[in-house]
Amino acid sequence: MKPPVIGNKIYFLLSLLALILWTASVSGQDNASSDDKMLITADLLFPKTTCAYVSVRDIAVLRESWQKTAFGELRNLPEMEKFFQSMQEQLSENLDTFQNRFGVTLNDIGKIADTEIAAALIQLDAKRYGVAVLINVGDKQYETQSVLSKMATRIKENGGTHQKQQIEDAEIHIMNMLDPETKTFQKTYYVLKGELLIASDKPEVIKDVLTRLTIMEKNPDVLPESFSNVDAYLEILNRTIVDETLPDVIWYVDPIRYLQVRRLMEIEKDPEFATKKDTALLLSNAGFDGIEGVGGVVTFNHQGYDCTHRIFVSIPNEAKDSLKMLSFDTKADKEIPDWISSKVGAVHVVNLTVLDMFDNLGPLVNQFFGEGSDTVWDDVLDGFENDPYGPQLNLRKEIFSLLENKIIFMVQNFAPKEIDGERNLIVIPVKDEKRLRENLGTLLNEEPSFEVLNSGDDVAWKFLEEDHEEGSAGSEVKGRRFPELTLSVWNGYFLIASQPDYIDYIKEQKNVEPLSETPLYKLLQKEVGALESKLPHVSFHFVNTEIHREHTYEMTKAGMLAESAATYSATLGDAIRKSATANNTREPLDASELPEFDTVRGYFLPEGGCISPVQGGFYYQGFTMSRDKMGDSAPAVVKPKVKAKKSTK
Repeated sequence: MKPPVIGNKIYFLLSLLALILWTASVSGQDNASSDDKMLITADLLFPKTTCAYVSVRDIAVLRESWQKTAFGELRNLPEMEKFFQSMQEQLSENLDTFQNRFGVTLNDIGKIADTEIAAALIQLDAKRYGVAVLINVGDKQYETQSVLSKMATRIKENGGTHQKQQIEDAEIHIMNMLDPETKTFQKTYYVLKGELLIASDKPEVIKDVLTRLTIMEKNPDVLPESFSNVDAYLEILNRTIVDETLPDVIWYVDPIRYLQVRRLMEIEKDPEFATKKDTALLLSNAGFDGIEGVGGVVTFNHQGYDCTHRIFVSIPNEAKDSLKMLSFDTKADKEIPDWISSKVGAVHVVNLTVLDMFDNLGPLVNQFFGEGSDTVWDDVLDGFENDPYGPQLNLRKEIFSLLENKIIFMVQNFAPKEIDGERNLIVIPVKDEKRLRENLGTLLNEEPSFEVLNSGDDVAWKFLEEDHEEGSAGSEVKGRRFPELTLSVWNGYFLIASQPDYIDYIKEQKNVEPLSETPLYKLLQKEVGALESKLPHVSFHFVNTEIHREHTYEMTKAGMLAESAATYSATLGDAIRKSATANNTREPLDASELPEFDTVRGYFLPEGGCISPVQGGFYYQGFTMSRDKMGDSAPAVVKPKVKAKKSTK
């Protein structure tokens, strides 16, 4: 098995994006771009087979905008310095791994980046892929040549080689790096032409990019075929760039082709992976190849918000098979029940059409569980309804048809400093509470994978793990948002909870201050309504981050991020854990000196957003509030402590 460094290049793209934000937060250098030069951006140079792409068009603009946000202010607090320094070291460790393939370090990129930094994952053919990086160095040609020379020296000192090759008017640096673990060599190609430094692990990518660059330099009116001509990418830009402000980050993914390349990466690491199911193929067969692209933009200090982010899912043709599950009810309301309290940190309301989801689930189930059969889902439904030893229940008629077209996801912190201190709940209004409770009992009471809790109207069903002890379910929370999944029907709603105690808490709480009646919730409703414009929206997303992020902050501070089951902790912790394992590094983030959360609470501003179905796909608009937008309702900020200067007398 090859080490993770060989195949896990996607970490390079992710680390590069994080590096971009890091560079923006710490760099103090002002860069000036010439307005009288032809602007050649990375999307004009990368090929049409690009399947993942991220770009910052102007690092100086991003830096200036970022530092005006509340999180940019948080980054500059003296109390946060050690933590962010540790984060920088983690990014360096991720990129240091790729020195074995690219020879570049975080400091190298930070010294020479002037305006655009972009990276792309490129599908060359069915069995090959490449990674490309483009950096606009502006007038820093001398500094860039110096960095290339130092890279060459470093590579040769580590047992590798460095060669130069002339192609037309461009000099290519061929860095042949020795992997210290496998003792194998890996070539990476660098070329500096004008203001652009181009790097790739495939020579044909370099040649391809140079060809386009040469054509445009000789004849600016001619734009050769490139990634910028991909219909889905163009549609994403047209939908998500809403004014004259240059987005700080532009990103794009072709889901199916990305999964195809991702499979090649896994096979490189472990050839046995080739025997596993091809996820891209199965999803394509189930209809999800109808999603031609997903992408959007992120802009800091924009339209009065700290941050805006817009995403477009491009589905240009009529959906087929299981892709038709993405069906929304534009007439359903987005109100939440008054028993959802102001202590809840996040609520997401989505008006999915439940029966459309159920009716189109079959192709997806057949692909992943049918081994090529087209009848697996039908056989399952038939078994539930007609098997004399089964529940003899029509799932569509007796379960799913009793649900309204509204799904509410909510998150609440019970104990922010406890590893399992967060609770998740899915709430679905029902048309007939008594009937649904009875039908669930018929379905689950005799099912060995569920344990029946309580009785009567308080009955609940807890899912049991295969390796559970008699009479109880496993309760490990590591990386799991629903470690003890529990179902119940109560007060006109179908509840799906992360733990049974949360259902008990919901039923027993008293003197609830409804979240929907709070000034903050109403403010975000108003802001989302303004974002909506003339588009109907089928969701409402509310996040009170000073409550919602507290558990993640406390898990980070306690060094338990990787073990947490919190909504954000689980995702971030899992990525960090995998990265540390792949690189054989320690738990990376030193958060031992983070201040108490109450000290920094005021820097976590609320977030909102909504989804709108539009011609050719789905459009998401989201934002992070600013203090100016919030006015007097903005959370208070604790001023950082200033160390007294020592007297010189």
